[in-house]
Amino acid sequence: MTDKVALYLAIAILAAAGADALFNEGRILFMVAQRVLELLRWAAFWR
Repeated sequence: MTDKVALYLAIAILAAAGADALFNEGRILFMVAQRVLELLRWAAFWR
């Protein structure tokens, strides 16, 4: 991944998180964080 692509990706992620915080009070970001933690617990079980 080039630096330019990484920068655009970081900007897109930050813009999506900012829009979520502005319009949905951060609900989607919180739900995604919960799902990631659930995935980590599941992966740790299979380790």
